[in-house]
Amino acid sequence: MGGINGFFISILEGIHSFVGNYGWSVVVFTLFVRMLVLPLDIKSRRGMRAMTRVQPKMAALQKSTIKSSRNSTARKTSSPWPAVCRC
Repeated sequence: MGGINGFFISILEGIHSFVGNYGWSVVVFTLFVRMLVLPLDIKSRRGMRAMTRVQPKMAALQKSTIKSSRNSTARKTSSPWPAVCRC
C-alpha cells in the first residue's frame, strides 16, 4: 500500500510489535496523535476565548456605527483585536 494508508499502517504495525494487540495499538496511536496536536488545540482555545471577550465590544461598536460606512466599521473592529490577542 502506498501513500498515507501505508504510512499509518506501518506506524500501527510498529506499535503492535511493542504492544502485541491491535486494539491497544490504536489506543496508543490515538494518544500519540492527540499529544502531537495538543499545542495547536491550546492555541485555538485561547483564540476562541479572546474572541468571546472581544465579541460584546465589537457588537456595541457595530451598533453605534450602523449609520457610518462599512470601511470605518471594519477599521474600528480590527483595531481592538491586536490588543487582546497575543498570538
